[in-house]
Amino acid sequence: MHPFLFRFSINLLYSLKCSIMVLLRKNWGVKMKKKFLIILALVLFLVGCGQKPKEKYSKMFYDTFDTQIQYLEYAESEDKFNENFKFVKEEFTRLHKLYDNYKNYEGINNVKTINDNAGKEPVKVDKDLFDLIKFSKENYEKTLGKVNIAMGSVLRIWHDVRENNEGVEESKTIIPTQKELEEANKHTDINAIELNEKDMSVFIKDPEVSIDLGSTAKGYAVEFISKKLEDKKIESASINAGGNVKTIGKKPDGKPWKIALQNPDLESTEYLDILDLDGTMSVVTSGDYQRFFMHKGKRYHHLIDPKTLQPALIYRSVSIVTEDSGLADLLSTALYLSDQDEAKKILENYKEKINVLWATDTEKWNTEGLDNILEFKNKN
Repeated sequence: MHPFLFRFSINLLYSLKCSIMVLLRKNWGVKMKKKFLIILALVLFLVGCGQKPKEKYSKMFYDTFDTQIQYLEYAESEDKFNENFKFVKEEFTRLHKLYDNYKNYEGINNVKTINDNAGKEPVKVDKDLFDLIKFSKENYEKTLGKVNIAMGSVLRIWHDVRENNEGVEESKTIIPTQKELEEANKHTDINAIELNEKDMSVFIKDPEVSIDLGSTAKGYAVEFISKKLEDKKIESASINAGGNVKTIGKKPDGKPWKIALQNPDLESTEYLDILDLDGTMSVVTSGDYQRFFMHKGKRYHHLIDPKTLQPALIYRSVSIVTEDSGLADLLSTALYLSDQDEAKKILENYKEKINVLWATDTEKWNTEGLDNILEFKNKN
């Protein structure tokens, strides 16, 4: 219910209570009392009719951030939902073009524009791109260097290999040589990326360094758009961008949002678990079951360890639960690439309330804050 309607209803009920007390004290006849009660009942009925229940609407689109995106909202009408869905899709499309490091778009200075001008000249960019690069740089030290947006030269090699191996039978897949990866790794210095906040420009000093925002862009976009929806007074909605889930407000029926976590074992018919979330929250999962190929019995996925330059092998998935989706996306990558001691150090660098669920082939465990909202755990 809208806050104004809630306050109005409370005031009305109080007034009715006072009126009934007056009625009981007055020495009115039976007919007069009956008429008064009928009027009160009619007023209550009309107030109830004025509060139209919100309906659930949901739509998907598939052409941004290399994933399907679902927008769900409890809205007053389908027209209102469609208006908000259009806004969500347009914003995801706009941000996708800004954060893209593989394709140029006419009239837009994006990540690829910055990379193309590495070692040449600064590139003036949109504030929404500048802020994401700044956010990613600021968190480099906090994540112990696990999330390095200057690793584009290494990540490009793995990206191209995954693309080339798509649809190829396992016996014919290929992987890059360690020598090739180490050569590219010579050009991954985060300090080569210079930001000028005064004129909103980005300059890469080393012509061989390139920016890749894959570890932060999607979650940052989800958070950015969810804030815009809150500014539009959206009270109950959710965004699901391929494993990046953001809930906005509470459900109208007061029940928790149920967020299912993908089981890394894709052959399993069960979820890894289900989270019961009350109110605005973000859930982001990184796992080896997304964007991978097989080579000689080994899974090669997209989460690359900056030390080994190979896909990390510690976990099958890591899920982060915190309010900010951009932070959740960043940390899901950082903690996926970290052992437990490193994870503890990283989490100590943040003041925000952050909870984590780790999963391997044989077990799963979580921080204490998830104990009461994991459905499967509470059934055992």
